Amino acid sequence: MDDVNVRVFVDPQRGAAIPPDLDQQPKAQQATWVDQNSDYLYFGRGKKNTMGPDQPLAAQKPEGHPDGINIVFGDGHVEFVPMARAMELIGDKQRQRS
Repeated sequence: MDDVNVRVFVDPQRGAAIPPDLDQQPKAQQATWVDQNSDYLYFGRGKKNTMGPDQPLAAQKPEGHPDGINIVFGDGHVEFVPMARAMELIGDKQRQRS
């Protein structure tokens, strides 16, 4: 997180409030806030850059997106995926993170 602003972890459609002084806090505190408040799910931990092009790498959290979500796949492309299919793709992965 050294060069990444915490704002990249907030979905602009959801409008989550970022504490006004968060960018002035130590990086560890910023990371804790991101872990607890990010609007995105990340599934790449421990994966190699040879993961399949159809494997989800990251996605918007489904909450607040009734029609579908954007998913980043292993080859780097992003797709808007209708919610029923998105839950098939990320459902197990989302439960594994909890």
